[in-house]
Amino acid sequence: MRMKALTPTWVSIVRFCVLICLINPFFCFGQSGKNGAKSINSSVSVNEYTTLAIDASAGATSISVANTSLNSNGYFPGPLASGDLIFIIQIQGSEHWVC
Repeated sequence: MRMKALTPTWVSIVRFCVLICLINPFFCFGQSGKNGAKSINSSVSVNEYTTLAIDASAGATSISVANTSLNSNGYFPGPLASGDLIFIIQIQGSEHWVC
């Protein structure tokens, strides 16, 4: 069985797909240094917390949070904004014991 040659249209499509695969990783990372450099020493905690305003479904591409300021301790140059890199964690099965 003889293979058919690719038409110019298919060659263009293949080139486009290869280009997207090569460029895509550069758009998939958090915004390093979006608000400038931040020096952290051992006595600084950069943790700020909030809860979801409404439940997020699996596969959701956006979330609503109860408090967007997230800067009560002045660790950051401004409140939480669209495009900021955040860490989301859901803890299950923990037991809280009070002694």
